[in-house]
Amino acid sequence: DSAEGADPMHNMLVLKMGCQRWIEDYGGDLSGFIFKAVKNAIPPADASRQYCEEHLSLCGESGKTKRKEKAAAEKERRKVREESLRMVEAEEAARQAEDPLSSLPEDSRLGLQRMLEMARDDPLQYMDEDAQQRIGQGRSELKCDVCLIVLEDVERELASRPRSMQSETDILPMLEGVCEGDKDLSVPSYFGVEPPRLPALWADSVRPIQDKKTGRFSLGPFGKKAAKARRKWRQSLAAGDHKPPLPDQNEADTLLRLTCKDMLDPAAMGEALFREHHHCASKDYGSKCQAALRAAAASCKDPAGALCIYPDLSAESADTEL
Repeated sequence: DSAEGADPMHNMLVLKMGCQRWIEDYGGDLSGFIFKAVKNAIPPADASRQYCEEHLSLCGESGKTKRKEKAAAEKERRKVREESLRMVEAEEAARQAEDPLSSLPEDSRLGLQRMLEMARDDPLQYMDEDAQQRIGQGRSELKCDVCLIVLEDVERELASRPRSMQSETDILPMLEGVCEGDKDLSVPSYFGVEPPRLPALWADSVRPIQDKKTGRFSLGPFGKKAAKARRKWRQSLAAGDHKPPLPDQNEADTLLRLTCKDMLDPAAMGEALFREHHHCASKDYGSKCQAALRAAAASCKDPAGALCIYPDLSAESADTEL
């Protein structure tokens, strides 16, 4: 008797669980279907048949056909996904086979990752002492000159934009990214560490030059041979032929990049450039009003923290109101 009494209870639990799972799987729009059936006076038997056979395709011959079609479509989708996954895995395996570092032990990989991070964050780390000394001296002596060059570059880009894109908020991101160029796509990212970015475009027009007599640094143009090599390298980038920066120009590019970061004050420089750009544009000064020079005199600072002095500003001020 106890065994016979247990079967109905077991069956009721199975039915309850089945009902709960059915509601979870198919009951999302059941209440809406019932509302429409009652509103349209559809008999309960017809409503249940429509919902189970036509709407969900769970019962009947038509439902059986639809289930087969759905199963075939799902099988085809699964086949496509598996094929796509195999292609991705094959590409990843090929990439790892080409990566000479993929077979290194974990501790060696961590050590190389740290070295790459140090080379990215501190480019002076692996330079010789003489190069470090020259760059250190140049970073101090070229702050005012680099600041002016940077503002001239940003002002040229600003002048090429529509007036609606010449606000102070438009200038700020231009200054924030002015010290570096685009990503270096000639070198892969190992261990998630991206290589140093390319030199900024404005660095293609000037070179740090150390006077042989005084030993002081100033900015000057490229030599003819170096300028030609630099143009050829830039042109190859534009054509999609990504090559690393020229190694014999690395020290000069590093000096300009670090000096730019030392002197950069985007908020102050952006405010000054916005003011002077619109001041020059508001009056008929023409080329006599040099917005970048005026902005540099108002925002660039020397190593002692004082505003930079530009001799060319006195001549410009004679024709324009400062």
